[in-house]
Amino acid sequence: MAEASDDEQMAYAATEGRAVLTCNAQDFTPIFREYWSSQRGHSGIIVSEQLAFGEMLRRVIQFLNSVTADEMRDNWKNLAEFSARVG
Repeated sequence: MAEASDDEQMAYAATEGRAVLTCNAQDFTPIFREYWSSQRGHSGIIVSEQLAFGEMLRRVIQFLNSVTADEMRDNWKNLAEFSARVG
């Protein structure tokens, strides 16, 4: 699906019951709003800034250990929420 549009990626993920992890919040924010306003179900959108692989992996693991699939349904999360906390 490398050539698919963002809308096609989201529709495919929704059909397959999969969440979307993207570094493209700019384009996926309106898609999320469209799904929300039309009450179209999906398994979630997870956004992140571009990160080094190790940091991305660390945040994804922290996310997976913190958020259930049910909590993600029709929801939006930012991986910044799962960055290292100081103090």
